[in-house]
Amino acid sequence: MKNFLKLIQQTESNYPVINQQELSHRIRENAVHDLDSLCADFQHMQSVIKSIQRNYEAVLEENKQLKLMLKNLVNNCYCWPGNRCDRCQQILKSLLRENTEERSKAVSDHQEIVEQLRKRQSRVKA
Repeated sequence: MKNFLKLIQQTESNYPVINQQELSHRIRENAVHDLDSLCADFQHMQSVIKSIQRNYEAVLEENKQLKLMLKNLVNNCYCWPGNRCDRCQQILKSLLRENTEERSKAVSDHQEIVEQLRKRQSRVKA
């Protein structure tokens, strides 16, 4: 009977070790899977950010072209600098207002966020 109890105790004590090892293995597998998913998410976010950056650069280029076109309209108008027509005055006023407006808080916050992201990206690449 004593031998039987010893055998039962040995088999019972082995099960928790095996279960603990299986549990550890599953946790490691889940962690690897989570890291792979996180990596895929970061890659997707990076592609989205690059797309946004390309779109933003295109908008900036269009803005430059539109400003140049407006300046050319004013320069090619029949009026002269001392006596501008109403249309040229409105164009110049809008161009001047755009240059003298203070940056809004949202724009400055956006620039800070972009700078932080660029710093993080340069750290990741290094």
